[in-house]
Amino acid sequence: MVVAPFEKIAIFIDGWNFAKQAMEYLRREVDFAKLLDFLSKDAFLLRAFYYIGEETEPEERSKIQPFLTWLRRNGYKVITKPIKTFINEDGEPVKKADFDVDIAIDMFDLADKVDRVILISGDGDFTKLIDRVGMKGVRTQVISYWGRGKGPTAPELIEAADEFTDLEEIIDKIARSG
Repeated sequence: MVVAPFEKIAIFIDGWNFAKQAMEYLRREVDFAKLLDFLSKDAFLLRAFYYIGEETEPEERSKIQPFLTWLRRNGYKVITKPIKTFINEDGEPVKKADFDVDIAIDMFDLADKVDRVILISGDGDFTKLIDRVGMKGVRTQVISYWGRGKGPTAPELIEAADEFTDLEEIIDKIARSG
């Protein structure tokens, strides 16, 4: 990852997507202080957004609150919304909190204030967003797990970005120790 000295950056983290990739595919837990330090080294961090759905049940909600509070106190702007439950085609409940529009609006709002946007997600729904932000003259970077084609990252998202970083390549630098 090459960052121009004092380049202004904004980071957009699709929390659920990122956590799933790190835990499910790489079996590692991310140290969010290390992540922020790593991504903003030699750059001016304008904003780091972390988008995550919140359970509506108080007991479940209380489990994630300490983490969200820590993020808020350590450089992240945390964006939450309640998780909704849908019934899929098989009649089974599926939980979801969709942040595609929120991320798109926030990224577009900051595009004229930064030199680079960093999206941490492999969701192909962001392909057009990355393409359009790039057309505004902003460098675009996607960080996600590709795993030599075995990961969940949409190939079209990789191709839309100016730069792609495979999460597997940087996980040792941003993972929790021990």
